[in-house]
Amino acid sequence: MSVRVRLMVTSLVLGLILIGIKGAAAYITGSVALASDAIEGIVNIVAAAFGLWAIRFAESPADRNHPYGHGRIEFFASAFEGSLILLAAIFIVVSAAERIQHPVIVGKLDYGILLSAIAGIGNGTLGYHLWKQGKKLHSKLIEADGIHLMTDLASSVAIILGLIAVMLTGWHWLDAAIAIAVAVWMVRTSLGLLFESAHALLDRDDPEFSARLVTVLNRVTFKEIIAVHEMRTRRVGSKRVIDWHIVVPEYMTVSEAHHKVDHITAVLSQELSEQSEFVSHTDPCEQRYCSSCEVNDCKIRLGLFQSKIPFTVETITERGLV
Repeated sequence: MSVRVRLMVTSLVLGLILIGIKGAAAYITGSVALASDAIEGIVNIVAAAFGLWAIRFAESPADRNHPYGHGRIEFFASAFEGSLILLAAIFIVVSAAERIQHPVIVGKLDYGILLSAIAGIGNGTLGYHLWKQGKKLHSKLIEADGIHLMTDLASSVAIILGLIAVMLTGWHWLDAAIAIAVAVWMVRTSLGLLFESAHALLDRDDPEFSARLVTVLNRVTFKEIIAVHEMRTRRVGSKRVIDWHIVVPEYMTVSEAHHKVDHITAVLSQELSEQSEFVSHTDPCEQRYCSSCEVNDCKIRLGLFQSKIPFTVETITERGLV
């Protein structure tokens, strides 16, 4: 069992325990705010179950029909979780609106608050762990699940504070108002997950990764890399695919250029500490970069070397001279 599968199994098992606690809190108090918290817990369980399947599917090796692998299913799973949160928020608003029209006195709030606090702390702890591991493993699905659980803690805190206000003031309508506020918070979370998933599926540029790659390129220098251009990246699950053009000395044979680029990309993958796949196109220099080329023993040089031009995000992504 992989680390990512274990994380999703943990999320599912603990989610089942916490939904029991939240359900008990809602049942003994009759609070629609606590019921909204329990509904969000149900979303957590369904999302974790779907996420577990998605992680296992994503780890399937590439095949004839999916040459890039199955990693992109994680983005669909993240969008699915966002959609579930949105639907749950709509249901909560409808239930709260009905409660405002037909008020119900809530009771045993002290017990409900205690149970909600226990569940909230559990969700927050688990969510932070999943978020950190998702960042480390470059798994958008695990990261999204962690963010959802951490926002669940925030909503639990808001519910607890609101119910304390109900106890102190006797304003039972606050219970429904709190539920609506939680629903609004859930809408914000769901839209964030949906937008992030859409950006990932549309291969939106990742400036943070490009900046890291430029830093590594400038630190780990290879004189045979005369220039880099037309770089594009895409995320496929936990793997990063980098498509770029590398300008090499014109006198190199195809075999020499191939082995040199393989060595360079292997070093870069190690330095980036990220699962990467480089799709490299080698271009001959055509004697257009002599002033910035550091290859001293070049026999076809047309001009003297002047200075090495540092790599920047702009230069490695724009169209090159060749």
